[in-house]
Amino acid sequence: MVIPTGAPNYGLRRRRRTTLLTALGATGTFLVLGSIPQLRLLWIVAGLCALATAGYVLLLVQFAKLEAEREVKVVYLPRMAPEPTVTLKRTAAN
Repeated sequence: MVIPTGAPNYGLRRRRRTTLLTALGATGTFLVLGSIPQLRLLWIVAGLCALATAGYVLLLVQFAKLEAEREVKVVYLPRMAPEPTVTLKRTAAN
């Protein structure tokens, strides 16, 4: 996934990508370590990591849908003509 550095949400997207890759890496690591007979308990940890990763992916999809909706629903208000201003002259008699 290539994101241009000039994109407005570059830092946010980079952070989300890093978080997702970390979660996937943790899940894979626990799956591999769980294959060792003495570390079978890590299968449970890998399952929990997989559930958390799936939840995070669903959250990212929801964020993307909300962002797309915001772009579509933008309604520009009509420009109002400025009201004429009344200027008062002050004189010494006032």
